[in-house]
Amino acid sequence: MDVNAHFNSQFVMIDFELLDSPQFMRFVGSAAFSVYLLLRRHVWRSQEREHSAGLHDLYAKGLLTCAISVATLAEKTGLAVRTIKEATAKLEGLGIVQSRVTGREKVYCLGEWMDISEKRDGSVRKEWFYLERAFTGRGAENCTSEVQAMRGAESCTTGVQEVAPTNREEHRESVNALLTQGKDPEQVRYLVEEILKVCGDEKSRAYYTRLASRLPDDLIFRSLAEIRQDPAIRNRGAVLVSKLRSAVA
Repeated sequence: MDVNAHFNSQFVMIDFELLDSPQFMRFVGSAAFSVYLLLRRHVWRSQEREHSAGLHDLYAKGLLTCAISVATLAEKTGLAVRTIKEATAKLEGLGIVQSRVTGREKVYCLGEWMDISEKRDGSVRKEWFYLERAFTGRGAENCTSEVQAMRGAESCTTGVQEVAPTNREEHRESVNALLTQGKDPEQVRYLVEEILKVCGDEKSRAYYTRLASRLPDDLIFRSLAEIRQDPAIRNRGAVLVSKLRSAVA
């Protein structure tokens, strides 16, 4: 949708294509969707006004992010803190958001933007969100193609292209490079507890702590989700380590 940042800050648009996805319709009825709507509500759209968590710098790099604490999400949704953590883990596992913890707030990346103004002055920007990619497969390359077709141009310079290669895994790594600047110890402890819930093996806590402190949250959550779905796995710890090593190799 070719609308400006002011419009985007007032409304959450849902593409009808999403409504054709049974998976998305199930998602709509979940706590994760409630949390997602709040995250969209708080997306930062300015590179002039400074944000204490550095969201203005991330916006300048083409990222649509927000910073909000788990406590605030719990208060606004009326959900328990544990439910909020499970919901954000689900969002990361689905690839709908990427995140890192900074101080008391968590920075969430929900999507990206590109400049489609005639003068390339940022007066009109096109946004796309990872939600669309998760349920319809539409990514940054689709957004770029649409703009090129609309302009009849061979190429266009965008904030998205600077940070988002068309390969999905390369794109995930590039966004993580912008978001990950050392994890908060509290977040690392939470990740370790989540790993232990799935894999057990308290003796490996120190090793899991190293993994949690070095690897992207969404990679860990995605691997844990895959393991949960396969009851035939016996040594879950070994499978997790194998998955993580394969992903970063």
